[in-house]
Formats: sequence, C-alpha cells, structure tokens
Amino acid sequence: ENLLLSVRTQFVEGVSEPVLNQLLDFLLQECVINQREMESARAKTRADRAQAVIDMVRGKGTEASSVLIDRLCQLDLHLSRTLNLIKVLGSHGSCSLVQSESAHLISTESVWMCCPFSSSHC
Repeated sequence: ENLLLSVRTQFVEGVSEPVLNQLLDFLLQECVINQREMESARAKTRADRAQAVIDMVRGKGTEASSVLIDRLCQLDLHLSRTLNLIKVLGSHGSCSLVQSESAHLISTESVWMCCPFSSSHC
C-alpha cells in the first residue's frame, strides 16, 4: 500500500491509456474491484482514472496492491522499471517485485478465491 502511494504521482504521469484500461479489466477479472468501481473509473479522464485505480487498490490492502503491481510489471516493463518496482525477471518470464525502500519481495503467486478484497460480488 505504501509502495503504491510512493509511486502514485509517477504512475499517474506515466501510465498509458491502453495499459490503464488493461489494468482495470484485469482487476475486475481477478475480483480486486467490482463492476461499479470499474465503470466509475472508466468515466474519468486518463489521469483521474489512474489516480482512482491506485486509490481503490490501496484501500483494499497489501494483497490487492501486489496484484496491481504484478500486472503492471507484465503490461509495461518500462514504467515498472521507472517506478523501481522490478528487481529481476524470473526464470519463467514473470517479474519479481521489490519495494523500493527494502529488499522485501512481494509474493504474487498466491491462489485467490473469488472476491478476496471486498465483501461485494464481482
């Protein structure tokens, strides 16, 4: 959560419209956000949408934040490097993520039950 807050401004300035839309679709698919949250975000300008995505996901906790960071790494390697989110590329082509202020790795290989981030239905 703090990691997303620390990169919020750079994320808003650097994320492209296509990547942002793919993030929203993925977050809905993974039940990190619900349909209403996605529709609300899509109605905003690109910059406001980027802020909304960061703020929504931060409010859902560390696991939700890890899902967003991992997907951003997969969708936009350049921006992920710019934001210091990537430590190394794993042997299977997946990104290993690291908080910029410590060497604590964020595990993103958990198996999720539907809607682990909110009490609402997807």
